Amino acid sequence: MSDSFIAANKDVFMQVAGSLAQVAPWLFTFILAGMSALLASQGATTRAIMPLGFALGINPWYLIAMFPAVNCLFILPTTGPALAAVGMDRSGTTYIGKYILNHSFQLPGLVMVAISVVTAFGLVSFFA
Repeated sequence: MSDSFIAANKDVFMQVAGSLAQVAPWLFTFILAGMSALLASQGATTRAIMPLGFALGINPWYLIAMFPAVNCLFILPTTGPALAAVGMDRSGTTYIGKYILNHSFQLPGLVMVAISVVTAFGLVSFFA
């Protein structure tokens, strides 16, 4: 299903991702994160979006550094584990807030992805 979605909208993705990649290749990270949230699968995001990064001519080492961004499934609280965690938490500390982008997985997940991507870019610049 993700292949069909990407194939039908490939021109739009190439235009948006291409303009971002021309400004700064690291901005492709946000494309990966956003599509991961929409597709709700790391594998589907990798299969559907990473080839666009290669087609745009982004350095493969940078694409590897951006890879942790495909773990942004938590942005939209629609996955089974997130909903189950909210349902089973008796303490009330795990919640889905009043707004869609206001839940207890948001901040820890974004911090994890940001630290992972920044660290990976640091390693790439150091070793490559």
